[in-house]
Amino acid sequence: RAEAEASQPGVPDTLERHLYAHLAAEDANGGSASAEALNVRAQAVFEAIQRHAGSCCEVAVFAKILQHRLPEASATTLIAQRDAVASELRRVLDENYQNRQPREREALWRVWLRSGVPLAACDRVAHQLYAAPDANRLMEHMQRRAVSGGSGGRDAVQQLEVSFEDFEQSVLFFQVELTERFLGDFARKFSELDVKGSGVLDPRGLAQLAMGVAAEDGDDTDGIAAALMSRAASEGHGGGAAFSRCVEVFSPALARRWDARRTQGCY
Repeated sequence: RAEAEASQPGVPDTLERHLYAHLAAEDANGGSASAEALNVRAQAVFEAIQRHAGSCCEVAVFAKILQHRLPEASATTLIAQRDAVASELRRVLDENYQNRQPREREALWRVWLRSGVPLAACDRVAHQLYAAPDANRLMEHMQRRAVSGGSGGRDAVQQLEVSFEDFEQSVLFFQVELTERFLGDFARKFSELDVKGSGVLDPRGLAQLAMGVAAEDGDDTDGIAAALMSRAASEGHGGGAAFSRCVEVFSPALARRWDARRTQGCY
């Protein structure tokens, strides 16, 4: 199905379509890949995803975008969050050791990257990136993964460390978890309406999706859906829209629902 849609005109782009178009590209001999070769290539990709998705968040996000469980913008968000982890940790180090010379702080930063980051520094970064309830949940996870990294003269908790890579990946996986919870019922409703599993809804499906959001949000989501279909039609997509575009358009309504649930403590 995905192979056929990869070359079908007038269908909104998805990562899945791009993947199959890439796999079906001309081989070294100048010819298009056969169906058998395409299946072999696709299987190799999926096996690699299965091997690495549990330990590498970037791979996990790639898989979830392919499955239409996360919007494609999640990849950009992940890059920004990864950069934020490093920059915030470095800021904490510079504040903690502001009386040291720059070269000493740089040397210590390399030690953190190579040998481990103090759990207390991770805690400060977590609370900088997230609201207190979320930061505390993340740090409960990190506390279980921390190991002793000091000797004598300090409180035992202050000696706990985690590897930079472990903290970075934990933050990224936590961000993905929050995003999936944010999408919640919306993603499930989209999946139910996407009977072909293509990651694209036709105008009728978009209208049903809007009705589902309106039932909970009470906003003019019919107007939003109409604007979405009009935009898709103007782009040559026949009024259909992919999951990523739907998330983009309905995000304001989803954000209001998320904020309401957070206020009620049931998110």
